[in-house]
Amino acid sequence: MLSGAADPARAADELYRRLVSTQPGRQRRKLMTSFLVGQVAEIAGLAPTDIDETRPFAELGLTSQSIAELAERLRVATGAELSATAGWRYPSIAALGDHVAELMGVQLDRATESVGQK
Repeated sequence: MLSGAADPARAADELYRRLVSTQPGRQRRKLMTSFLVGQVAEIAGLAPTDIDETRPFAELGLTSQSIAELAERLRVATGAELSATAGWRYPSIAALGDHVAELMGVQLDRATESVGQK
């Protein structure tokens, strides 16, 4: 868990610093996924090891109310403006992680050059 969670701005800065200090790719994605798994585990009352980041939130036992709580927690922890319906539009940790990173201005994966482009 991030230190400074009592201070939302500090927590958001810490997460952002940790993400950008890690090279895009597997490790950066893992950092975002671990953060989100921790948040979902707390809300759902599950152990983080019991959470598969590709499973839909509904299968993890999250309700409309708990998904709204997740969106609010993420807004506070990341500084990203998430709607209460973000968990429905991005229905898994994997999908939501990409969205949150985008809102934070962080690229999780390395950019790939399209074939035929320079």
